[in-house]
Amino acid sequence: MLTSTARRANHAFTLVELLVVIAIIGVLVGLLLPAVQAAREAARRMQCSNNLKQIGLGMHNYESANRTLPFTYVFNVNPRRATTWAIGLLPYIEQQNLYNAMDHNPIYLNDPRLDPRNGSSLVRPNAPSNWWAVQQPISAFNCPSEFYASGGVTDARNILNFNTAAMDGIKVSMTNYLGVIGAQWYGGNIRVKRPSAGSWDASKFLPLCDKNTEANGLDCPTGLFSRGNLGESVPTRFKDVTDGLSNTLMVGETLVGATSVAAWWWWNGTVATCAIPINARAVCPQGLGLQGTSAWVACRNNWQNNTSFYSMHTGGAQFARADGSVQFLSQNINLSTYRDLSTAYGGEVIGDF
Repeated sequence: MLTSTARRANHAFTLVELLVVIAIIGVLVGLLLPAVQAAREAARRMQCSNNLKQIGLGMHNYESANRTLPFTYVFNVNPRRATTWAIGLLPYIEQQNLYNAMDHNPIYLNDPRLDPRNGSSLVRPNAPSNWWAVQQPISAFNCPSEFYASGGVTDARNILNFNTAAMDGIKVSMTNYLGVIGAQWYGGNIRVKRPSAGSWDASKFLPLCDKNTEANGLDCPTGLFSRGNLGESVPTRFKDVTDGLSNTLMVGETLVGATSVAAWWWWNGTVATCAIPINARAVCPQGLGLQGTSAWVACRNNWQNNTSFYSMHTGGAQFARADGSVQFLSQNINLSTYRDLSTAYGGEVIGDF
């Protein structure tokens, strides 16, 4: 007759059985991890889409109240004065308190460091003040799929025109959403001229730009937004969108890790062009031989080629259209179709895409 001790011994796991169980668990974990990661990215993409939906709704409310879309402009006089469409949009995306905390003197909007309320420290400025305001992350401007910035802020040295040694260690708020200027461009190795049909490089909103030649896309918009570097604000309205609101892109995604033009509070950091394909390969000497995000980071200050739209969503990026809807566009979309979608009045016929 077996004793109780012997019976227990007969039911114990052998080393081989234990290793088999561990191997099975490892296989299951390996199968589950991609599914978990995919579910997380799906949730991040949905949040990003919701942000764009909120921005689109805010644009419509702003235009309804002010009879124009919010401005981006800079007056290159001494002292320089500026503002951005994102600052104007703040009260319409539940950021009224942050908007009220800013001194809207265009001199201090152009350079928030000049606000006398800041105090002596740009690392920990007084609140309220303009430099304090530009350090506050805004969830509606931040895509959770961004690979580079953390918590809605980035190093000030990552922002074009602020990349000086004096900005070391100073964090500022950023945006993953840029206004669409159209398809015209003539920076870096990108040249986009007027096509045989449509008006990619003839600005209806700023007629001084229309010289039937290559047009500076940042300053001479054929889309809904502009950098306004000519010293003029661009009073665009939805009634100007003769291509149809559903056929016109309004705001799209960018990655702070891929460009230095991604600061909602800086006039030189809120717009991008559709002349360059979505998620385009980084082109600069520092990025040669590098792949993917590593090349983007290496070329982030090469603004001539990086003032375009990027995302970490597999295969493309999301855009808010002028009608307020949000759509994911494939990075393999026909480039001419993509450019046609970016203009407000080009007269192009948009087919299926």
